[in-house]
Amino acid sequence: MILAMLGTLGLTAGIFATLGFASYFAYSPAPLGALVGAVVGASLGVAFLDWRTILALGLAGALGFGIGFLAGDLLRASFPVIKGLGSIVVAGMIGGASLGATLGILETRRPAGGRGQRVR
Repeated sequence: MILAMLGTLGLTAGIFATLGFASYFAYSPAPLGALVGAVVGASLGVAFLDWRTILALGLAGALGFGIGFLAGDLLRASFPVIKGLGSIVVAGMIGGASLGATLGILETRRPAGGRGQRVR
């Protein structure tokens, strides 16, 4: 529940930050996606109260969403049938996968006493 709320707040703040800085990046999808991803990743990292987790998820979000928005934009340019929503879905899948993979790596490197319970 906490991750959902922080993700929502992070996405809202990331979109507002991106809209504020969009003209500086000439509305290029990769830097704008990276900015959104960095804010979303860092906001999710706040739930763990660890600066390394915040930094790692911020970097993973920036990389994942930057690549995702670029790939989505290229996909939309290649197939005009796909509208803007298709590129956002691609960015969300790639960015979410990078955040999930990073969180999984961080969770396995944490000592056993600090890990959360596994749900099967």
